[in-house]
Amino acid sequence: MTTISAPAVAHGELRGLVTRIVERAGFRDADAREIADALVEADLRGIVSHGVMHVPNLVKRTKLGLVRTTPDMKVLAESASVARIDADRAAGFIAAARAMDTAIAKARATGVGAVAVTNSTHYGMGARYAERAARAGMIGLALANATATMPSPGGARALLGTNPISFAVPGEGDAAAICLDMGLGQVTLNSVRDAAKRGRALPEGVAAANDGTPTTDPAKALDGGFLLPFGGHKGFGLAVLVEVLAGVLTGAGIGRDVGSLFVDYDRAQNTGHFLLALDVSHFCSLEQFRSRRDFLVSWIQASPRAAGAGPALLPGQREYQTRRERIASGIPLPKETAADLAVLAEELGVAVPQSLRDAA
Repeated sequence: MTTISAPAVAHGELRGLVTRIVERAGFRDADAREIADALVEADLRGIVSHGVMHVPNLVKRTKLGLVRTTPDMKVLAESASVARIDADRAAGFIAAARAMDTAIAKARATGVGAVAVTNSTHYGMGARYAERAARAGMIGLALANATATMPSPGGARALLGTNPISFAVPGEGDAAAICLDMGLGQVTLNSVRDAAKRGRALPEGVAAANDGTPTTDPAKALDGGFLLPFGGHKGFGLAVLVEVLAGVLTGAGIGRDVGSLFVDYDRAQNTGHFLLALDVSHFCSLEQFRSRRDFLVSWIQASPRAAGAGPALLPGQREYQTRRERIASGIPLPKETAADLAVLAEELGVAVPQSLRDAA
């Protein structure tokens, strides 16, 4: 059977379109570019659940005042190594980037910079902020709490979100040597929504219906059901850890107090972020760090493999490879996403490139 690939859109063309749409929604030029870069970068890496599919919803939430285009972000507490910031409903992409920049500056001075953010909104692919630290030669950690979609093991009530963890280790040049970026559910909520839209079943063991029984029906998972944590109690335990740092410590919503990105249009999301930067030069010489990092990388990559297994990959390598391929050949947008972007662009008076029309 022949597989027909979706028409591809050049990443630069897509970035330009999203920038213009976000500008028309009221964001300043620099902020619009930051948001567009974050969303397109996710699609470049194949992280469709955090890509440009979010543009229509961002514009909708902005029109409702749930995301502010010119927020009055304030520092609530600060010392040499830490800060706590009220994002004032800023786009999470902007709030998290500025918070990590603050963490980096503090780490340069003291070795460690930690910034907690409250009253924020969805910040997309967390790797973007951890890698911001890695490009500065630092180890970066980015955490965020999300709307409650996961029960405790055996539970029948959603308590916590999939609460993503993003961790990056500096490499040579702009690319991180190691970049772990993962949510703590078996699957993302957006992938469940996508399965429901396309009429596809979910894999076994990733979701439950509202009575706690396992289901492969995405409609049942979305109708008061749950996503299940990866690794059972271990994944749930990590979600609790993130909730403490990104929710309890920051002053943001906790658990079910965090608004749903696609359901709650009558209240602020109030998600929290926790950004950490470690300047390795305060711990050891850069030469020592690079040597020991390279040893770890080589040790993993040169490890014996089982028959038929591919090469050993470090966290982030698969996404970087996808990125290289899509830089060269374009981003294959889902038909629904391309159509939604085209409609929104026309509503806002933004010219729609032919490649997007072809994809729609």
